[in-house]
Amino acid sequence: NDRVEITNSTITNNTALSAGGVLTFTLANATATTTLRNTIVANNSPDNLVALAGGGNSTPTFQTLGFNLSDNYNGVFPPLATDITNATPRLAPLAPYGGQTPTHALLHSSPAIGTGNRSSQTTDQRGQPRPDAGADIGAVEMQTNASLTVINNSNSGAGSLPDAIAFSNANPTLL
Repeated sequence: NDRVEITNSTITNNTALSAGGVLTFTLANATATTTLRNTIVANNSPDNLVALAGGGNSTPTFQTLGFNLSDNYNGVFPPLATDITNATPRLAPLAPYGGQTPTHALLHSSPAIGTGNRSSQTTDQRGQPRPDAGADIGAVEMQTNASLTVINNSNSGAGSLPDAIAFSNANPTLL
């Protein structure tokens, strides 16, 4: 009985022959279970989630522990009330948004913001803190400690509208 749990992850924009997202495969007369928790699986081609039996009495399955977001679960498990289905995750392109590896930051209107569960992990992939309640779904925790205030009415310099727009574009995870 093989098991894997995917927690606080973002699996997106991948392409493969059978499952661009996650493939749970079993050999003959075996079982395999993939569990998702607080994870985004979206925009993968041809499918986000695929369970493939290798023959005999094989049982590949998916299960959810909740707080997942997908644009299509492909019917591989019945979603829980905390799972978000048929939703666009609204992610920034893969880029270095802090931390040691590139991430897909959450855009300010993402349905993943505040609808997750930190799943006993106190930090995100970049080392940023995850709150006890209202964590974000996926690998990145949106940091909401920045605000933009336009304080001068010239067309340039600190506090100008172009300065605020430039800051917003450079820091999509902060807003």
